Amino acid sequence: MERLEKVEKLRSKANVSYEEAKEALDACNDDILDAMVYLEKNGKVKKPNTDVYTTNYEDDNKYQDVKGTVEEQNKKDKTFGQKIKSAFLIVVDKLKNNSLRIERHGEELVIPLWGVLIIFLLAWHLALIAIVISFFFNCRYSVIGKDDMKGVNDVMSKASDAADHVKDEFNKL
Repeated sequence: MERLEKVEKLRSKANVSYEEAKEALDACNDDILDAMVYLEKNGKVKKPNTDVYTTNYEDDNKYQDVKGTVEEQNKKDKTFGQKIKSAFLIVVDKLKNNSLRIERHGEELVIPLWGVLIIFLLAWHLALIAIVISFFFNCRYSVIGKDDMKGVNDVMSKASDAADHVKDEFNKL
């Protein structure tokens, strides 16, 4: 790039006269960037506005954990009635999306959990007796469906194993 082109470019970028641009280039060995810095230091060019951006939110107290704040606010704002409603909706969703599977000798019967709830509400004492007796007739229970019911299934499996153990002990006598 010729000297005249450099002077012209610096003059247009810095919005200074030809004389000031030439003087800055002379002082900076014809380096345009250094000449721009030279003009800024001498007050001939207005420094650009600087905005500071950071990804470290710990340095500035105005940043906060939005998710945590929203969850905390929701917990504070919920009344007792809203908490009951929320729990009720969760239970209804679990009842609607899951079923009880009863297996015996390769055959299986699937009953929706809301049906199991109705049976227990109408005849809970008979249902409990039937379940306990069914364990001794090699019935295995599990909950299947959309939700992960591993804990419930583990308990039912342990109950079946305990019934098998009792049967084995009884047969030894």
